[in-house]
Amino acid sequence: MYFFDFLTVFSICVALPVLIVWLIMRKSTNETNKLSQIIITAMEKNINIDIESVTKLLHKSPKKNIISKLLIGNICSCLGIAIAVFFIILAYCYNMAHLNDFTSFILLSGIILISLGIAYYITYFVEKKNNK
Repeated sequence: MYFFDFLTVFSICVALPVLIVWLIMRKSTNETNKLSQIIITAMEKNINIDIESVTKLLHKSPKKNIISKLLIGNICSCLGIAIAVFFIILAYCYNMAHLNDFTSFILLSGIILISLGIAYYITYFVEKKNNK
């Protein structure tokens, strides 16, 4: 039983963050490789293009990036509030004086989602202010 507890904690605390960082780095590396491949192909065919305009076309505009942060903030906040309210109402309806481990874990995940949404809201407003 202790092995499975250890395996769960290890996979969530160590393997999952490493996997997330690896996936993000792989995505950025692939985007850079695709961009360099396009530029090399254009240079081989002697096409006179402006490299800066090509990179601007292939990358997201800052405005879309800012709006996507607002969207992620909305989704995380709404999910977190819905989860937290649902489990608080559930605990109240069943007169749970104490919360069991599962309910407290779900409630904690709702609070984490709310704080993540707030962080995205802050990032959105700071970037919106800086881009004006």
